[in-house]
Amino acid sequence: MNNIPIRIELPTIYGMKTVNSFLFKEPEPILIDCGENTPESWDALTKGLAENGLTISDIKKVYITHTHTDHVGMAGRIAIEGGAEIWVSEKSIDYVLNPHIYNKTIRKLTIDTTTKLFGEVSPDSPINKFAASMGKHKDAWVDIPEHLIKTYNVGDKLNFGNENWKVIFMPGHSNTQTIYLQEETKKILSADMLLTVTPTPFYELSKGLTGDRIKGLPIMLQSYEALNNLDFSLAYPGHYETIENPKEIISGQVAHIHKRKIQCFDFIKNGTTNYQDLYQRMYNRFTFTAITMLVGYLDLLVEEGKIHWIEDEKSIRFEAVKLMC
Repeated sequence: MNNIPIRIELPTIYGMKTVNSFLFKEPEPILIDCGENTPESWDALTKGLAENGLTISDIKKVYITHTHTDHVGMAGRIAIEGGAEIWVSEKSIDYVLNPHIYNKTIRKLTIDTTTKLFGEVSPDSPINKFAASMGKHKDAWVDIPEHLIKTYNVGDKLNFGNENWKVIFMPGHSNTQTIYLQEETKKILSADMLLTVTPTPFYELSKGLTGDRIKGLPIMLQSYEALNNLDFSLAYPGHYETIENPKEIISGQVAHIHKRKIQCFDFIKNGTTNYQDLYQRMYNRFTFTAITMLVGYLDLLVEEGKIHWIEDEKSIRFEAVKLMC
């Protein structure tokens, strides 16, 4: 059927290993997201299109759910080589018009925050190796010709597969993230809001290219609640396979977040005030997603009034709130 999205799985240089680009052939060939710009991703996309009788030049539009490199990075190359329009939401336009400033700003925020969290570490530590790796993938996002950038708005209805899909804002994992809901058939293109693994809130700024670090996990929980209130029974996610039990997945992931938040608080209540010590108690290996998720648990505990977040120019620590007797 023309209204079922065709999943083209692309390799990614990031931790998820693959990312989904969804193809609709009617009423015109369009893609939902497009992976990052690497030779491997380009080859996988062109092969996936060829298996469906298409080439890059046949793609008329690419719709971007959010401005993480693994979802938007190759859009510029598709536009340049095939002439496709690149459609982004009103939430994403500043980032897409200023990708180098955006990525430089996020890189600085990530390195500065991570350095404060872990304090002094050796040059060969996983922290410093991670920081060094952030600059290696600068070519994974190709600039999009400005005349081919188009904007859609939250609340709009977009035509994919001869059906109307409503644009819904779902921040948390990314403060530009949108999903698309097909109300009659009760299915969604869920981007990274709903995956078979719990999404991670990444470091982003409150005013797009400036401002303070957004507390992503509390926002993501609000989006989970909004998502759970939608009427749908099938999800096409940004990574991995189609989700046929979405409400069960939502319930399980929200419960897991609260369980881990409680574990985090128990360690702090018992005297762990240093992030590096807390990380070692919560996780058995180093990953960037774990670093940001743990910051998310701390943000939740601050919002609930259970801990103090204490930050200066060089360090971040925290302590449990002492209740008045």
